[in-house]
Amino acid sequence: MSGRRTPDGAQQLALLAPEVNERLADVCRVLEREFGDAQEFEFTVQDGELFLLQTRTAKLTPWAALHVAVDQVREGVLSTHEARERLAGLDLEGIGRAHVTDDHATMICQAQPVSMGVASGPIALDVKAAQRIAEEGRAPMLIRRESTTEDLAGMIVAAGLLTGSGGRTSHAAVVARELGKPCVMGASDMDIDLERRRVRIGEREFAEGDEISIDGGSGRVFAGAVQTEEERPTAELATVAAWPTA
Repeated sequence: MSGRRTPDGAQQLALLAPEVNERLADVCRVLEREFGDAQEFEFTVQDGELFLLQTRTAKLTPWAALHVAVDQVREGVLSTHEARERLAGLDLEGIGRAHVTDDHATMICQAQPVSMGVASGPIALDVKAAQRIAEEGRAPMLIRRESTTEDLAGMIVAAGLLTGSGGRTSHAAVVARELGKPCVMGASDMDIDLERRRVRIGEREFAEGDEISIDGGSGRVFAGAVQTEEERPTAELATVAAWPTA
């Protein structure tokens, strides 16, 4: 959760401990039906036995909340009335996200996508640099080896966040989704030199202030700005529109 480690994917758990992985899948279904909403839960495994530590309602972007509500109605977890009540506070017509459509964009790194959207901006290597760039009227791209709670002020003013470690469940990833900021984590092929105020990403080196872009949907990182296109959840919106109103 701290973001200091980049976790392996679920495929690795299925390979190393298939029985635990199957049990986790059962737990997901039980918790979701018990609480009537998507859950974020913590667990540990000791001597091959699964222990649940805590669970809470998942923090979701508007797009994810819409997707979950439609899925839960389809699965019988929610009624259409309950789903409408849950979505009442969302601007459904305003839900959208960008994705990269630039065939000529130069990809410099592939990491873990943890918060949707595309963002471009000048590189900031710490919170003070992010705030300074923001004061100049530009939204920076905050780059950190690992993100801590002290980075929150920089995340608030940033266009997006890129880190060298961490994954979807780390603190920074959760905060980025709450803020609606694109975020890519676990870029292991990245080295930050704070003394020189430079960062190497893949085979490229950048100075603080140089522009890069991140795609929080695919985990790709690009040199410079990129062309984007707005995407809408048309299928889910059509499903909600077809639900009975009474």
